Amino acid sequence: MQSSRGWFSFMDDSVTETLSQALQGTGEQPDREPDTEILFGNLRGSVVGLRYYTGVVNKREMVSLVRQPQNPHDRNAVMVANVYGSQVGHIKRELAASLANIMDNNLARIEGVVPFGATNVFTMPVVLSFWGTEENRHAVVQQLSSHGFKLQTGSSGTNTHAHCANALKNAFDSLFEDLMEDKNGEREAAVCTPLLPHQKQALSWMCVCENSVALPPFWEDKGGLFYNTLTYSSVRERPQRVRGGILADDMGLGKTLTTIALILSNFHNGKPLPLEKCAPRIYSNIPPILLPAQTISRMSPKALHWTVCVCVCVCVYVGAAMLEEDTGFAAALTGPPRGGPEKKRTGGFSAVPDDTAATTTLIICPLSVLSNWLDQLEQHVRPDVRLNVYLYYGPERNRDPRFLSTQHVVLTTYNVMTADYSGSGGPLHSVTWLRVVLDEGHVIRNPNAQQSKAVLDLNAHRRWILSGTPIQNSLKDLWMLVAFLRLKPFDVREWWNRVIQRPVTVGDKTGLGNLQALVRCITLRRTKTSRVGGRPLVSLPKRSFNIEEVELTTREREEYELARTEGRATISRYVEEGSVLRNYADVLAILVRLRQFCCHPDLLGSTLSQTGVVTATPAELRERLIERLRLVLGSGSDEECPVCLSSVRLAVITHCAHVYCRPCIAEVLRTEQPARCPLCRGPIKASELVEFPQEVEEEGGGYPSENWRSSSKVDALMSSLLRLRCEDSSIKSLVVSQFTRFLSLLEVPLREEGFRFVRLDGTMSQRRRAQVIQEFQSHSPGSPLVMLLSLKAGGVGLNLTAASHVFLMDPAWNPAVEDQCVDRCHRLGQTRDVVITKFIVKDSVEENMVKIQRQKQDLVEKAFGTNPSKRKTSRIEEIQALMEL
Repeated sequence: MQSSRGWFSFMDDSVTETLSQALQGTGEQPDREPDTEILFGNLRGSVVGLRYYTGVVNKREMVSLVRQPQNPHDRNAVMVANVYGSQVGHIKRELAASLANIMDNNLARIEGVVPFGATNVFTMPVVLSFWGTEENRHAVVQQLSSHGFKLQTGSSGTNTHAHCANALKNAFDSLFEDLMEDKNGEREAAVCTPLLPHQKQALSWMCVCENSVALPPFWEDKGGLFYNTLTYSSVRERPQRVRGGILADDMGLGKTLTTIALILSNFHNGKPLPLEKCAPRIYSNIPPILLPAQTISRMSPKALHWTVCVCVCVCVYVGAAMLEEDTGFAAALTGPPRGGPEKKRTGGFSAVPDDTAATTTLIICPLSVLSNWLDQLEQHVRPDVRLNVYLYYGPERNRDPRFLSTQHVVLTTYNVMTADYSGSGGPLHSVTWLRVVLDEGHVIRNPNAQQSKAVLDLNAHRRWILSGTPIQNSLKDLWMLVAFLRLKPFDVREWWNRVIQRPVTVGDKTGLGNLQALVRCITLRRTKTSRVGGRPLVSLPKRSFNIEEVELTTREREEYELARTEGRATISRYVEEGSVLRNYADVLAILVRLRQFCCHPDLLGSTLSQTGVVTATPAELRERLIERLRLVLGSGSDEECPVCLSSVRLAVITHCAHVYCRPCIAEVLRTEQPARCPLCRGPIKASELVEFPQEVEEEGGGYPSENWRSSSKVDALMSSLLRLRCEDSSIKSLVVSQFTRFLSLLEVPLREEGFRFVRLDGTMSQRRRAQVIQEFQSHSPGSPLVMLLSLKAGGVGLNLTAASHVFLMDPAWNPAVEDQCVDRCHRLGQTRDVVITKFIVKDSVEENMVKIQRQKQDLVEKAFGTNPSKRKTSRIEEIQALMEL
């Protein structure tokens, strides 16, 4: 499975998560994962008080135990509920007294199964299973013994036949393989681009998913009752169908175009979206369009072009009344209410939960993909129809739910949606959407993140996830996607863990079969190498990959060995103390600096010796935070300020290691008393904020040529680029690095050799990004031959098919991120063979990184095959291997 490439590497967080998260370590995970727990044993008990409650259970049905410390009759009360949360009864008082202490102190997870169902109205038996970590086993046994209960060891009641690890991995990797639909869908007339056969298949499948009246997976109609074959539960009301799924096609196969076709072709009752005809886009007839000056200044040329084109068709209001009512236009791609331009909007609108009232599709995507969606809409929607598209972005965005409900499509980013979410809702949460589409939907995989909580609270009839890598790190990533799709009862984490995740991870063949059946019901995936009827799915040019070894000069080698020796000494001390993971941020900084040195010695700066020193004084802490801030701004992060939702300007870092614009966090400090970090809600003080010294900030913005020196890796790159220009002056190249300061260094030799180039990184505004992409994609004479691209900014959603050569200047910890970047040019629309060159410095930390990655590709991905305690041990071993300790 292609997505499995992203499962390994102990340093994945530094690439796949935002750097604010990386600086805090592995992230917050308050709940124990079921695959980390062992079974202590089983205990038979009794559920009492059945006649007082409405909840019912069937034979072999799973039940949930919930503490009720505020129960007026018994402070040790333990409630028993069925799969749908309806109370069935209570655990008998004597046993509850023992369970209460175990549950309150989080010593074990207690799960129940009713073996026979309710045979009377007073009591019924329940089998309790106790799961936890080895260190808590004795405490649990002692607690039960003190109340006269004894655990029975043995089978947990599941059909566990442990596979060998490789067999499990192979079965799991095949989850998304061969998920093909045979039906071909006809394209909607409003789409002016012919769909390829695999895109027609996907459109047909998506329409079936939205329109089918079939029961959800694992449900059966049992004569008036609906029965779940996995949880053994039953309900009288028909389970809500899943109207959506996961389109997991490989990157570059046209998921965006297929989704646009779905929006236009499948409105209500399987009919196309009703679009009014209009005159073709004739630019000489465009009437004056009044938009706020700030709005126009923030819009990209491409967005302005699209706004003008669409506004001819959607008849944007230009009267004063309209401007007064809609001062929230950001980069507004908007139109009138469905009734026509002469109709004035009135108050009192409220969405009702039926399909005909919901008309709007909400698309949520990363910031870097916004311009691509605008380009795709302009390219693929017929020019003679009125399609109302509103870009919900920027400080002037219109937050009126009534206005948003009048659009055909609303386009926004994950950060904007999260910023508007207060826990009780927001403008986007006040609308009942016809459809919500999550582009690059795997970003919601962390259930503890505010972003994920905000996504789950959206109201929609139909839900779609677009992701070429639906599983990034482990099986638990899939749960958030299932929860978003509202696949009941598995949208509740307890039932997902008990029925799917734990059985799979312990080697239960039945559990793996259930997972495969579930995935097949909600997922369609094809790769670039898939074949249908013996023919390739798509015909793409060849793609070749080679590693070019780079030899350091004598001077570079001396400097590198000095830095490596110092880093080894620090990490050796952590290993001896057993404190490697506690000092993980310092270890990360050491390794990052060695990697930076392999690119160019000037990236190290002058603070190497301070890394790894246990700091205590305010001055030392400040220097440490400055260094961490340097890592944030210099590693290619595509991170927005969580307050203003724009790229970070005048960056400051808090003591809780979150990065903001200086004016934004100053406003928080001024308006909140006591002030708290907008992300983690920890206390913040103005005196504790740390910002880059001016000379450090200037260092990342470019290097004067008189102070510039080359490096072995820079020489290798320039040699390749000069050779390509001599062979064919039309060849375009991507030069990719994780370090934006390295990109700045590369600008000097490119200018000296007369290369026209552009740059794309996470510090750029949305307007500038769109302009750079449009300029690079142009085939006109004099267009840029080189794009300097930060790895993170190039990881998702971009279309850079003008390039046919990719130079990876430094290896990523996660090879899947490199593949995502390469797929920006090796995709539909590419006409040349694609050549990827990765530069690796011999006898360096880079070479060791590649060796470890190759070893892991031959082993079971440890996020799936081992538990976290073993992963921690392996992580320490890898650090030692990287530093050759």
